Amino acid sequence: MGRMIRLRNEAREARSLQRVQALIRGELPLPSSTRALNEHLQANETANQTIGQDNDQSNLADQFDEREWETYEVTPAPQISSISQMIYDFNASRRRARLVANWEKNIPHLHGVYMWLKVKTGNWTFDSTFESHEDELCKCTHFTYRTVDVFDLMWQKRIRQWFCKCIPDVVRLLTLGFVGSSPIRPRTAFSVRLLQFHNLLWQWCSVATFPFTEMLLRWLEERSERILNAEGTKRRELRKCFSAAVDIFRVLLLKTTEVVTKALCLTKTQILARSCCPGCFGPKPPEDTHTPRSSVKDLLAVCLDANFQHRHNAKAGSAAPLSIPPIFLDPKLVEVMRQKIANIAFSNVSPMLLQTDPCSESHKAANDKRSESTWKGCDDTGLMGCCCRHDQVVSLANIHRSGEQRCLPLAILKKLLDDLEAIRPVGVLYDIGCSLQKFLDRRDYFAFPSWKDLIKFGTSVFHAYVHEWKCQVKFNPRYNIGWGLSDGEGLERLWSSLSPLVGTLRYSSRNHRLAALSHRCQFHNLEGRDSIILWLRNKYSAAKWRRRQDKETLAELLQTPNPFSANGGNYTKEFFMSQWEEQLVYLENVTDDETTKRNKLTKLLEKELSLKKLRDVIAIRDWDIQAELIERITEEIRETETTQRELAEQLGSIYSSDATEFAMQRSKLLIWGAMRELYAKAVDIKGVHHPILESRTRGRRVGTTLKEKIYQSIEKRKAVVNRIIAKYNQYKEEHQEKYDPDTLFTALTWDSFKVMSLDDPFWNDAAYCGSEAPWALSMDVREGIRACHMVERAEEELDLITQELGRALTWAVELESQLSTLANRISYNRHACLPDNIPANSEEVVTSTRVGTLDPQTTRGASQDDAIMGKRCGMVVAQDPCRR
Repeated sequence: MGRMIRLRNEAREARSLQRVQALIRGELPLPSSTRALNEHLQANETANQTIGQDNDQSNLADQFDEREWETYEVTPAPQISSISQMIYDFNASRRRARLVANWEKNIPHLHGVYMWLKVKTGNWTFDSTFESHEDELCKCTHFTYRTVDVFDLMWQKRIRQWFCKCIPDVVRLLTLGFVGSSPIRPRTAFSVRLLQFHNLLWQWCSVATFPFTEMLLRWLEERSERILNAEGTKRRELRKCFSAAVDIFRVLLLKTTEVVTKALCLTKTQILARSCCPGCFGPKPPEDTHTPRSSVKDLLAVCLDANFQHRHNAKAGSAAPLSIPPIFLDPKLVEVMRQKIANIAFSNVSPMLLQTDPCSESHKAANDKRSESTWKGCDDTGLMGCCCRHDQVVSLANIHRSGEQRCLPLAILKKLLDDLEAIRPVGVLYDIGCSLQKFLDRRDYFAFPSWKDLIKFGTSVFHAYVHEWKCQVKFNPRYNIGWGLSDGEGLERLWSSLSPLVGTLRYSSRNHRLAALSHRCQFHNLEGRDSIILWLRNKYSAAKWRRRQDKETLAELLQTPNPFSANGGNYTKEFFMSQWEEQLVYLENVTDDETTKRNKLTKLLEKELSLKKLRDVIAIRDWDIQAELIERITEEIRETETTQRELAEQLGSIYSSDATEFAMQRSKLLIWGAMRELYAKAVDIKGVHHPILESRTRGRRVGTTLKEKIYQSIEKRKAVVNRIIAKYNQYKEEHQEKYDPDTLFTALTWDSFKVMSLDDPFWNDAAYCGSEAPWALSMDVREGIRACHMVERAEEELDLITQELGRALTWAVELESQLSTLANRISYNRHACLPDNIPANSEEVVTSTRVGTLDPQTTRGASQDDAIMGKRCGMVVAQDPCRR
């Protein structure tokens, strides 16, 4: 044995000896670690010549400093040669192409039999689920036997099954109640009811394939005999086979939906009503006695948003050609829109087009400067989505190697507008809707010019608070007519429901990622359509409650004397709305340059206060020994004061030269700066608390663990917020003592700050921007303005709900009528085609071609997808239902 080991290692030891000898002769460079060790030993010998050799070696490990070691990188494994890699890629692509071609060849046959068996077995719920239906499709007498492993929810077994050349193998397995995992000569099959169970489980729990198959094997092995692999050494590994069967089962579900849509001959808008939202895309009631407000009549409100968590690793299954599933936008449409934007940028370069938008500069989505280094290792970098008011997904766009560019929302909007009737108004809520509208205004709505007068933009409610107040009054849906109580945050709720898929889909293939997201969104829409009446009822109750609350607030204010009225009297609605108009005019005249100067001056004022405190410290202590430091600090103080005075002079009309007036404006600026800091913290805390608020609506429950983490995160921000609150209270109290002593000062606390909403009149910081109008001076006036707006929004919401309920019910009646007509047509064709020797009440299926030859391109066949059709129609006839 020892001789054999020596002979085996002889060549390796010879190479090692040659390498060592070359290192000794100096023919090869020393490794970095050896050089570091030699340098360290030489240093020790020089510094400690009196210490013996034995002592040096014994203390070597104790005296050595690890920081002197050089980090050396492990040499990567040699890459495969280009020719070998090309051969491997070519063979892999050929295998994929053959697999896809075989499935495409078998899917029409498989889908036809699937629809027929779905009716015959009651969607695989009857006792005869696993009874063979082969004799009804094939009368062959010559068979080939092959072993197939079949798996069900309650058992697993290995069977000897016969196959013939008359029908595909996967079709024969389906007649037994199983879906094969490969198109040609399948060796593994799974029962339809197992795939149905997994489909529903995946929709609700996002279970991954590997843990599910491992659980399934352990579950089945307790109830049936263990099935081993071909070598008989260990049990079967089902992950790949089961994943392939799941993909085919989802294709069958998708084909069934497509056949029903084509059989009904639906228009594009009707397809959206059936697949997305009947409340938004359903037809208008023919005799509607309700007259809504003109601002919301026939309004379609949608929202846009992007998500960059759903990225895809570039090396994970990216070689296959990309297949675009339903709901996803064709990438060609995005590319066309990108080219249009580029052409306009080159052809219409004008000073107006080159003006920068403050919201675009401050918002990452609008001013996306991220490059490929940000998405290192990813090819698909995120998703762009569009959904309606009821959180139903209208369409998604895959973001490929880029950020949130303008071509994405514009391409989605163009596709949506092309599917709508050209007379319906559309409202779009987007995080940066203000920037998108300005972009289109300056370019005359080049993407969809015919919709220029019918489309409007706004910012989603929660994201609106990130924008400046000047932008909010124009684009916040709470302060503008025609939005109702739409919040525009439906996609945020969708991203939350899709978040469990982020980890698993990042390393799946590109096609599997898009197909899984499309399948989940279709289920999301199905659940939404089933509960749309409940959604409308809840929103109706919430709108009535909101209107009642704000009417009570407004009634109290209308009983309050108006100190700004020349002839006395109480506040009126007309006064509140006139103040709102004055505020809009004032904010319109405030330029961005003035706002920038005010921000700089506020920072300088705060710094001046800090320097003043430092100057007081210098004055009361003995600093003779540090004269140079004192001189440098004093010079910095003088420079800061000079800069502050220069900026104050630049503000011109806002600040007068009068010292008293300037001092009061400076005091207001300090309060304004502290309020802006508090507002930023309030938006941050509300964003952290947002999942809990959403869980109280139709969103998913956050759970105790996540809720506790949210509360802990908010508590960590308490110390910083309290410091800003203390600064605000100090500035506010000093201001009232000097300039408004008759007003009672009420200190802000953490508890009151935490429960304050973002649309509270307290945050109207325009009151400290130099205006002396009632809307800027009185909290009651601002509260009255807010209450008037909210009452109007609540009434608009009730009008929208009424219209949506009418559209949903009208679509339900229309769809039932179309299904009944189609079922009657199928029944008529059945009796017309019956031979004389078959009774009229026979259950035998009569087709013009063999069962299973359903062609989805020409819609040859009818579906039993809907329960109505299943009850009215006991057979499937390969007849085009769209033909008379």
